[in-house]
Amino acid sequence: ITVNAPIDSSGQTNTATLNFSDENTDNNLTVNFNEKIKLGVNQILTGNATTVNLNNPLAIIQNGVDVALSGATLNIASGTFYDPTVININKNLTLTGQGQTSTFLNGSNSHQVLNIASGNTVNINNVTIQNGKGGFGGGIYNRGNLNINNSTIQNNVAGVGAGIDNSGFLTINNSTISNNTATGNGGGIINRATTFINNSIISNNTTNAGGGGIRSILGHLTITNTTISNNIADTDGGGINNGSGTLTINNSIISGNVANGLDKTGNYEGGGGIYNDIGTFTIT
Repeated sequence: ITVNAPIDSSGQTNTATLNFSDENTDNNLTVNFNEKIKLGVNQILTGNATTVNLNNPLAIIQNGVDVALSGATLNIASGTFYDPTVININKNLTLTGQGQTSTFLNGSNSHQVLNIASGNTVNINNVTIQNGKGGFGGGIYNRGNLNINNSTIQNNVAGVGAGIDNSGFLTINNSTISNNTATGNGGGIINRATTFINNSIISNNTTNAGGGGIRSILGHLTITNTTISNNIADTDGGGINNGSGTLTINNSIISGNVANGLDKTGNYEGGGGIYNDIGTFTIT
């Protein structure tokens, strides 16, 4: 199935459903989006595609998510994709771009880029997620099982966790989290559950509170072969702020981070590289 021209029923108020169906039930349906679909507020887009190709930035990624079967792969072309609202993912999916310098998911500085619901496993490969804006997670708000590979999360803003707000299970491999800004905790990442970061860079993130690079409130944070540098916190933990969770750092570089060191009552706290509050902390 290929969508070559825009479909727009946004002015309609009926409850119609547009279904991209695998009629021969062989679990091998491919849908190609060369244009967007805009439905009415009461209308539903659905389907059971196993492969979805978003062939150019005229397409809307949410359309691809909606027609995909759980476990499907979305292949995203080179270019900058501007979904009009947050991309909500409520099924198991793999999103694969053409490279973090080629495929961009852009929040237009107006909305969160990705929202991943609990109970779902999502793989994000070879993309850049940028210019998102949200209360919790300007780039990504994760409550599921999220794997980020060979990607960049940059230039997002939020109240907390500007790059990523994680309340689920998060693994980051060979990726960069940079130039994100939070008015609250966690300039780059805020962790409330379990996060593994491997072979990555966390740099140039800022927060008006604690954890310029990463704020781990509770749960588990494990960092391996990673550089955390040039992050800034207005209070404590320029690089990392660990609250009551377990922090493990292996073979990593923590450098050039700054904590301005005053909490809300004016007391000095500090920890330019790492601030560990009452959590368990191991570094090797």
